[in-house]
Amino acid sequence: MYFVFAVTGIATGLGLIAAPFVELARPNNWFDITVNGVTHIWHMPAWSMPWSIIVGFLLLLGWFHAFRWIGRGHATYAKAMLVRLVK
Repeated sequence: MYFVFAVTGIATGLGLIAAPFVELARPNNWFDITVNGVTHIWHMPAWSMPWSIIVGFLLLLGWFHAFRWIGRGHATYAKAMLVRLVK
């Protein structure tokens, strides 16, 4: 479960950060999808490019903080289970 959340979280954040650069660097109609003879073209509006980078960065930052908190929680749990208190 942790692996799935880690991979999807990191991939989503990196994808949002990279999307504007891919959109600017791609040849025309690179993201065309044809379904039942109808061609759908995906274009990222220019106003959403900075927001995509900001949201991707914040999402990536949030996931890394979540990983750190999960690690601390596991360390606290392991210490509570494995270390005997001496009085």
